[in-house]
Amino acid sequence: MEFEVLNKELAEVFSSLEFEEDGGIHITGTEWFDDRLKLEFSIKPGNNLPGQLWEVQISGVRKESINANWADKLELLEEHPLLWEHMYTQSDLYFSKAATNPFELFVSIYQVHSKTTMDWIPFEKFINSGLTFLDLCKSTNALFAKGPTKLLEAYSFELDKFGMQANLFGKRNPKRWKVDHWVEESDPLSVLIIGKSYVVAESFDFTRV
Repeated sequence: MEFEVLNKELAEVFSSLEFEEDGGIHITGTEWFDDRLKLEFSIKPGNNLPGQLWEVQISGVRKESINANWADKLELLEEHPLLWEHMYTQSDLYFSKAATNPFELFVSIYQVHSKTTMDWIPFEKFINSGLTFLDLCKSTNALFAKGPTKLLEAYSFELDKFGMQANLFGKRNPKRWKVDHWVEESDPLSVLIIGKSYVVAESFDFTRV
């Protein structure tokens, strides 16, 4: 999603040479209203230009992680690993043979996870936590991971390389908790990324203060 579509003024700031050379973004405050979030941030345009104060009204928040560190980039994306558990099919990954080399498999899975998720998802998030990783890989039949099918397919390829005969089962649509029960996720979502901070939500409305 391009910022020209959302806010022309923001797009002009972020595309300027001054911002690219010396600019920055700093989250200065948050305010919650149920599943809505007001996020305030300041922009240093660069080249000693006057600073700007902005806020974004965010509706339908699904997930967030916010810190106050300075950032050099702000993005609003419709495709990103942080959206996988909310927008794409989920599955269970099983295997039926022990790994030929559990130690090498650990390194291989870690590298694939890091590359596939661009380091936005913790390594242990979807892997079966009932056993240590090495004990899991020494098992002859077990659940390896539950989560986004796209990520589990990458895991599955690595498991097969180590002779584990991996299989994906139970493909299903993602769900979310709504009031007092689970419902299938049906709303289109985007992720706002400011440095290492992010918010996954339904809509974002930017306003200069």
